[in-house]
Amino acid sequence: MSVVKPLPEKSISSFQNGRFTVIIPAPKSPNLLFSIIWLIFWAITFLWAMKFGILISLVIISEQAGAVTIKSLLVPLFFAFWLFMWGVAGFRSIRDVVWHLFGKEELEFSDYLVTLRRSVLGRGRSRSYHATHIERLRVDCSRISGSQRFLRGPEATCLAFDYGADTIRFGVGIREAEARHILERVREYFPGYKGKITLR
Repeated sequence: MSVVKPLPEKSISSFQNGRFTVIIPAPKSPNLLFSIIWLIFWAITFLWAMKFGILISLVIISEQAGAVTIKSLLVPLFFAFWLFMWGVAGFRSIRDVVWHLFGKEELEFSDYLVTLRRSVLGRGRSRSYHATHIERLRVDCSRISGSQRFLRGPEATCLAFDYGADTIRFGVGIREAEARHILERVREYFPGYKGKITLR
């Protein structure tokens, strides 16, 4: 009979100078290899289309020199629109691949603030929330429907709290049990959060 070993936590946590910090590496997407191959294809087609689109557009415009009409501009405008949309799709996919490879989410709890930060290679933006306005800090493993990304589904988070009329979701890539352990430590380190944390 084989005994199942418990899974280790994905996050790294520490408590120093009255601050509890949790670092969660970005989850490794099962579609990461496909996304990288798709990006290679995207780069080749984007460069090819840009090169030949510009050449064809210049030829058409030069042939219509002195009598440029809306009809003669249809092909250049189509190429410009296609390149723009194809470029947006590619750069969004690049952002997602880089996030999965090098990204991390940092959670910092103190007596007065909860600070959330997503960073890639050390660069990112922090958002702080005053503890006074935080309610129902809880485990809530759900998908964020508004975070749809090109070539992958919405992100799954396992932590949330209500902040005024908004719900803040975070903790990407961790499981319910790990999220519960994080909140248990927050409650242990900061007694002021006991009435705000829901562990059900």
